[in-house]
Amino acid sequence: MIYKILRASAIAILVTGSASADTLTEQRSAFKRAYELARAGNASTLPDAQATLGDYTLWPDLVSAHYLGRLRQSRHADIEGHLQSYPDTALNRTLRHRYATHLARTGGDAAFLALYDAHYAESGDTKLDCHAADLRLQNANTIEHRREAMALWMVGRSQPKACDPLFARLRSAELLTDRRHAERLELALTAGEFKLAQYLAKRAPEGQKVWVSRWRTMRQDPSRALQRIGRVPRHPLRDALYTQGIRRLARRNPQSAYALLAKTAEDSELTTAQLQSLLDYVAVRGARKGVADVDDWSEELTAPSEELLQWRVRATIARGDWAATLANIDAMPDTLAAESPWRYFRARALEIIGRPDDARALYQALSTERSYYGFMAADRLEADYNFAHSAVAEDRSLQDVIIARPAIVRARELHAVGQFGLARSEWERAVRPLPLEERQQAALLADDWGWHSQAIRTLAYSGGRDDLIRTYPTPYKADYDEHTTKASIARTWAMSVSRAESLFMSDVKSSAGAVGLMQLLPSTGKQTARRAGVRYRGLSTLLNPTTNITLGVHYLGQMYSRFDQNQVLATAAYNAGPRRVRSWLPEGESVDADVWIETIPFTETRRYVKKVLFADTVFHWRLTGSERRLASRMPAIQPRD
Repeated sequence: MIYKILRASAIAILVTGSASADTLTEQRSAFKRAYELARAGNASTLPDAQATLGDYTLWPDLVSAHYLGRLRQSRHADIEGHLQSYPDTALNRTLRHRYATHLARTGGDAAFLALYDAHYAESGDTKLDCHAADLRLQNANTIEHRREAMALWMVGRSQPKACDPLFARLRSAELLTDRRHAERLELALTAGEFKLAQYLAKRAPEGQKVWVSRWRTMRQDPSRALQRIGRVPRHPLRDALYTQGIRRLARRNPQSAYALLAKTAEDSELTTAQLQSLLDYVAVRGARKGVADVDDWSEELTAPSEELLQWRVRATIARGDWAATLANIDAMPDTLAAESPWRYFRARALEIIGRPDDARALYQALSTERSYYGFMAADRLEADYNFAHSAVAEDRSLQDVIIARPAIVRARELHAVGQFGLARSEWERAVRPLPLEERQQAALLADDWGWHSQAIRTLAYSGGRDDLIRTYPTPYKADYDEHTTKASIARTWAMSVSRAESLFMSDVKSSAGAVGLMQLLPSTGKQTARRAGVRYRGLSTLLNPTTNITLGVHYLGQMYSRFDQNQVLATAAYNAGPRRVRSWLPEGESVDADVWIETIPFTETRRYVKKVLFADTVFHWRLTGSERRLASRMPAIQPRD
């Protein structure tokens, strides 16, 4: 019965098309209320909402929410009918996966396998793979099914608990022999999955258990274990053990790792290529720590990696050896040396060693670029910045065509009702396949709607990066103005941090747990709220744009004060934490800011600081029409106290 009502409503949506502004406002409000009730499992939500929302574009999403809230109580036929009617909506993709997981837990084997084969057999979803393999092995114990099941066992990492029933079945069928445990133990040790290896060792032969002991020793004291590697009997695991030990020691002490590699390489059975790769790794770790001998180590490499070549340059500029900087850039492949960082530092090196004309020519070519390095090159010449703004021209007639497309209507409505993640998913599926010109016009529509993240992203892959007005928007301007004034920091800096952190998305959460526009960790948000006199209500405080800006700007101001009003250091501290930044400060003498930034050991933080400094420059030009030089915000980095 429910499915017939839903199908009739779907037809009504297609027939009625659009609604009046007042009706649309009413439907949006009603949808928000009904959606929360439906996700909470309220059984009467759909009948109660039918009159108001039956012809609303997002009615299918309300139905999906209903089924998500009531998976256990819903008829399989109703769910399957709904999934077939709306196979491509973002929420139905979530519903389909939840439904498959529900079937895996509660039975419905035939329905599960049909769903799995149609949608998940090639998806790499290990939980569903294990359940499907278990069912097939249970129903037909064929060679193919056993091979499929064993492939899920024979991996060098821990598998999810959903695989336990499959592994129990394999064990009861006496397929998980000691040899299979030993083989997986080797995979786990080779992959560095020590906890899994310890678990597997319980069932492995005695000859294998000793390797877990050797691995433990190597992890605890790699220097000592490597000196004794020659006493370890030949075995396929020995080279993996040796490699892990050298790499582990290189992270602590690259000089010791290099010395032991040179001393013990003959005791290994590694190929020349494997030894070269290992030496390259040691050299990279040495360059990151500023070890001067790295250039000599690199001479032993037939083909140094690009990572090593770049870190060799960073190491020489960190210690002020500009002649070596030039030599190391010259050693790069032409394509790598032509990248902006190395063109800039070639010019810096030429300038310092007394070849100003050559340096000036490089600066002039680089200063035509709108980039962090282009702006720094312009600073060296005291030349104007090349913002090269070029707005994407509006095509209203094409926008009218785009805005009427059902997929775009759905994406816009999902955004309007606060379902931001679903909205972004729908938008990408609708817009990415479009021709370039249509993608650009779709981006302009998103900007008009205040949907800045999608405007920025869509222009980025549609040839619209030169439209600085739309790619560097200024939402929540009043909030930034108010709170940056209180914190005595530039509003454009806070905007740049928000753009770098979230593209102005108020709902995003990072894998590390940071939340909202300015990506604050809950612990940081709570502490900052106490200092700022803001009532902290948990995640809701961080998900609210105004309070997130309030707290984010306050914390940014704290970093600015903590690092003596140095915007470079405060920006790095916002990303990596003040303790790390303090540990990166130079010893003895001050360091030019461009050099310090280029030698930040964390790739993410290094890129982040450049991105924020560049964006700050663009935002200032965007809001004032004038230049604010990068050099004015990049004083020399003073040594630690």
